[in-house]
Amino acid sequence: MILSALYILLSLATLVVYECPSGVCNAPDVLGHTLYSLGVVYYVLTAHFVVSVQRRSLVMAWLGAGVLVHFILLLNGGIICHNCMLFAAMHIILTTTYSIPRWYEWIESIPFRRVILIFSCAVASIVMIVLLVAHFRLSVTYAEPVVVQAVEPYYLETTDMTNTQVVINLKEKPALVFAAWCDHCDEALRNIARLEPDKRPYLVVTFLRDEDNEKAREKLKENGLTDEKFYLTKIPPGEIESVPALVWWDRELKRVSGTESIVKILQFPKLIGRAEVNNPLDSGAVNAALAASFMNDTVVRPGEVFSFNSTVGPRTVDKGYVEGGSVVQNTYGEFEVVPDVGGGVCRLSTALHHAVLDAGLEVVEHSSHGLTVSYAAPGMDAAVYYNTLDYKWKNTTSDNIKIVVKTVGEKLIVELWDNPATAGFLFR
Repeated sequence: MILSALYILLSLATLVVYECPSGVCNAPDVLGHTLYSLGVVYYVLTAHFVVSVQRRSLVMAWLGAGVLVHFILLLNGGIICHNCMLFAAMHIILTTTYSIPRWYEWIESIPFRRVILIFSCAVASIVMIVLLVAHFRLSVTYAEPVVVQAVEPYYLETTDMTNTQVVINLKEKPALVFAAWCDHCDEALRNIARLEPDKRPYLVVTFLRDEDNEKAREKLKENGLTDEKFYLTKIPPGEIESVPALVWWDRELKRVSGTESIVKILQFPKLIGRAEVNNPLDSGAVNAALAASFMNDTVVRPGEVFSFNSTVGPRTVDKGYVEGGSVVQNTYGEFEVVPDVGGGVCRLSTALHHAVLDAGLEVVEHSSHGLTVSYAAPGMDAAVYYNTLDYKWKNTTSDNIKIVVKTVGEKLIVELWDNPATAGFLFR
């Protein structure tokens, strides 16, 4: 009787928690009924079978079928559903209790109130495990594209941010499908933010909940996509069951799920070299930042030699450079630091030199200062002076390399990104 009562409690809990995070169990699925409503019926029938069916093998087959269904939902749903994990765990505990006669006799022999206490502790423990799993943001990924069916092969019916009906053409470019409540979608969105605006896919919000319009806007902002246009659709395209997912048209509708698979399909740029140097907030930092503005986002093609002086140009007052400290050789052949317009740009060339070494690229021309500088070890600095000293390196890879320069506090950072010529190949 006690075990039967516990199954009744599970059926009542199913009624209370009548919302599926993936949306899969909320939609009519089996003979017009939702999986949640069928779950209620299943647990009520189980409570009856445990008490009234004498053949233990039949009850075990019934219980085992329930465990199998839960695992199928977890594996095929593509989303680590907290509710499904909780009900599956509790069902496994009760099934195991029934299958071991000694356990069954023991639980039936203790007072009902104590059983409820034990049951509550078990639920609390499982809830903690579920929360830990959620913390690690588990998701299901697919290594290769899977062909799916679509009623409208090229088009996806959506609404935009103003609730206006919009049809987007998946033949023009793919769609990244995500959910506003999906934590593990953040990584995919951050990767999308790294692409050039014209290379970004449509952003489509699905598995909708209340106020998802505003929540999606905030989610995009948090991941570097402020004011990015997005669309909403109640039914995900291409029979998608997990997010994030990418859908595109290539003679037929295809999709992949999971951030790793999306990155593989879109061929995102890859960081191959990075360096940072100290950049105190003085006149030298002003000059380094100005020089960085001329070098930032420069693309070096395979086999091409990059020249610092050709890219940055002359350092003159007309261009905005100010006096900073430069290392020069005086008439006695001694090196000294003197005021000089553009002094400080060598911090940028030095950071670039370190990034080039980090990427394993070929250095073509390099000179060091005659004196030790504060931002690099002896011989590891890169001295530049327009029309006199240059810093050059060669792109020895088979892909374009993009230079990214940024300042964080008193640090000057140079990054080299492998920027494949085929990046964003899904875009026409």
